Amino acid sequence: MAKIAMFMLCNRVATEGTDTNLISPQLALRPDFIPGNFSFGLCVGISAVQPEDEKIQFTIIGPGEVIIHEASNIPLNNLKVDNNVPLEARGFIVSIDARNVCIEQEGEYRFILTINGEETDSRSFYIYKKRKL
Repeated sequence: MAKIAMFMLCNRVATEGTDTNLISPQLALRPDFIPGNFSFGLCVGISAVQPEDEKIQFTIIGPGEVIIHEASNIPLNNLKVDNNVPLEARGFIVSIDARNVCIEQEGEYRFILTINGEETDSRSFYIYKKRKL
């Protein structure tokens, strides 16, 4: 079953050709104001991808189970995996540049990985405002 092997938050994801750069990696996201719109990046490594895995979905939910960002039904049929390594080492890395996402409250957020309609793994992260007014 596919799982999240690596998870990194950053201020922004920049790509140049085949290179991906994470700008200012973070342990927690710290926008200036909440509520407000906020942009951030995610880099996620997905491992143990199986040949029968057909569609993948990424969802980010906030406190109260509110969906704040979603990419759904992404086909995996063109995915090139290295069959010369064990299943747990096969997979891919996806970079997500989430722009102007509405953040309504501080707290714990979850990145959820869904394969073929079944939730397979998730990671928690935190968003807290930088300044107290």
